[in-house]
Order: sequence, then C-alpha cells, then structure tokens
Amino acid sequence: TVAPGTVVVEGLEVGQLAPDFRLIDPLKGPISKATFHGKPLVIFFTTTWCTPCQIGAQNLARYDDETGGNAFNVLIVFVDPRETESQFLDWKNKYGREDWYVAAGVDMVAQYKVRYLDTKYVLDKDGIIRWVDVYPLEYSKIKQVLAPLLTQK
Repeated sequence: TVAPGTVVVEGLEVGQLAPDFRLIDPLKGPISKATFHGKPLVIFFTTTWCTPCQIGAQNLARYDDETGGNAFNVLIVFVDPRETESQFLDWKNKYGREDWYVAAGVDMVAQYKVRYLDTKYVLDKDGIIRWVDVYPLEYSKIKQVLAPLLTQK
C-alpha cells in the first residue's frame, strides 16, 4: 500500500508504478491497466506453444481456484504475432480460467522490455510492481507472491 502523498515513479522495477497499456481481449473488448485496479494482477507473457508456460498457467489456475477464483486478475499476453485470437481462446479454455483476460501484446513486449517467454509481472491492487520473474512458474512461488497481496486493504 502506498502512503497518501507518496510519489511513485513509473517504471518496470519492483516498487514502481507499472506503465499503462491498452490491449483488446477477443471476448471482453478493450482493456487497460485501469481495468484491473482494485485487485492484484498477474501479467503473463507467453505463446500458445510454450510448454513451460502452459504448466505455469495450470499452477496459476490451481491457485486461482483455491482462492475462490475472484481474488486476483490474470492477463495473458501472447507475444507471437503469427498466433490468432481463436488460438488465444483455445489456450485459455485448456490452461486458464473463464475470467482471465487474453490479448495479443506484441507492442507491450517492447513497453515491458520482455526478453523471455514466461515473463511475469505481479502488480498490487494499486498497480505497483511487486514481483517480476522469467522462470517457469511453480505453484509454491505464485502462492508465496500473491498471498500477501490478497490480504491488503
């Protein structure tokens, strides 16, 4: 939680305010960082064909289920320009959850300086970056990172 009157610098480091973005979910329409204000957000950069990312998404889905499916938001950003919206939705049906957001995000790759598949940013309810990771997502890690954010008022 940020103290009133505190100025938070926008950037990509932990403790900084995450940059805004504008994407389009094939089913939900336009989305931006403001869409997710009020709940923690996991931004997951991947492709439909990345096997370690699929396993990580299943771990994230497991934790989502265990927390009631409404405790945090998930945005899956697909970074392969050859992939289609129908592939995104098929991936979401297989590995994700219905309330997750999916979108093509090739432009967001540069904005968020993504260099590896499986890059994840976790933002708190106010849009402050609390965790950045590029390794396959283990269940114990996502629980460790998100649990403290779910209790913030």
